[in-house]
Amino acid sequence: RKKIAPIKYISDFTYTRNGQRVVMDTKGRTTDVYKLKLKFFLACYPSFQFIECYRDSKKNNFNIY
Repeated sequence: RKKIAPIKYISDFTYTRNGQRVVMDTKGRTTDVYKLKLKFFLACYPSFQFIECYRDSKKNNFNIY
């Protein structure tokens, strides 16, 4: 039998705000693997709030979505 590796997602930050679990991830760019893991994460934990921050290299700051 071939072993199937578990899918792991490790965020940059997690915290609780007003009783709700918040997961925050910072990205320079998104990859196909990240997009797939994020889909699984959101499906498994719909009650968590997910925040993505993207680096804007032209302005040298982060944009939060």
